[in-house]
Amino acid sequence: MGKVNVPFLFVNPKSYFYGKKCVDFAKEVDRICKETGLQMFFTCPYADIREVAKNTEHVIVTAQSMESLHPGRGMGAVLGESLKEAGAGAVVLNHAEKTLTVTELYKSILRAHELGMAVGAWTVDATNAIDSTIARGVDAITSNYPDRVRDRLGPLELADPRFTSGLFSTFAHEGARTRTATPVPVPFAWLDDAFPSSALSPVEFDALAESDPDGDGLATWAEYLCGTDPADPSSRLLATIDIAPDGAPVVGWNLMNPLPGSSCIVEGSPALSPAPSWSTNSLPSSPFFRVRLSYPGLD
Repeated sequence: MGKVNVPFLFVNPKSYFYGKKCVDFAKEVDRICKETGLQMFFTCPYADIREVAKNTEHVIVTAQSMESLHPGRGMGAVLGESLKEAGAGAVVLNHAEKTLTVTELYKSILRAHELGMAVGAWTVDATNAIDSTIARGVDAITSNYPDRVRDRLGPLELADPRFTSGLFSTFAHEGARTRTATPVPVPFAWLDDAFPSSALSPVEFDALAESDPDGDGLATWAEYLCGTDPADPSSRLLATIDIAPDGAPVVGWNLMNPLPGSSCIVEGSPALSPAPSWSTNSLPSSPFFRVRLSYPGLD
C-alpha cells in the first residue's frame, strides 16, 4: 500500500450489502473512483474481499477489521495474511462496532503494516484519542471533528486541488512517530505491553521511557536496551566474577536478550578513588572490573 492521499473517501456498506449486491456496489464505486480520480477505500465483509478485488481496479479493497496473530493456531480469528492474499489493501481498526484493547490495536497496526496494508481508524473524536491514534502510526483518521485532527497534524497538502480539507472529516497522516525520542528509541508497542494504557501521546510515551517505574536505577529506555523487565526491580544488568583454575578472574554478566546491535564490554580500573579510570587496556591486571553495555550512538 502506497501513500494515502488527501482527500480520500471511505465507502462502508458494513454488512448491509454482501455477496453479489456487495460486488455490484463495489463496481459502481470503482467507476466513480476512476472518473473522479479520488482515492476511495471500499470496506466489505471478509468473505466478499476476493470477489470485490477481482471485479475492481481503482478502489482500495478494505477489510473491516483484523487481529495481530501470526499464521498458526487461532481458530475463528481474522488473519492478516488471509486478508492480504484475498486482495485487501487496507484495514479498518477499532471501529465502534469492533473495538480492540490498546495493546491489541497497536499490535494489529504493526501486523497490517508488515503485510503492506494501510490502516484507517474511526470514528476518532476525543482529543486524547486523536493523539493516541496518531502516536500509534495509523495511515488515515476519520473524525466528526476534523479541526481537532488538523490541529494535531498541522497543514495538509491536498493531492487534488479541486477539493478543500474543510469539506471532509477525514485526513491522512504519514510519517507519524512510533518510537520515543530517547537516547535509545523505544517502540510505543513495547511500552504498551510493559505498561498497558499508561501513555496516550508521543510526549507521554517519551516521559514513560525516561522514567524508572521499578526504582532500580535504570530508565525504561535503558531496560529496553538491556532486555530487562522495566516493572521488576530484580530484573537488571548484573556483573559476576569468578576465579578460573589458573587464578585468572572470569567476568560475566546475566543479560539474555539485549537489543540487537548492543554488546557487553568488560573494563578494568586500578582504583575506585578518587575516581576510577575504566579501560579495556588495563585487563587482566586490574583489581576492579565493570561490565558496560555498548550501543551505537551511546558510546
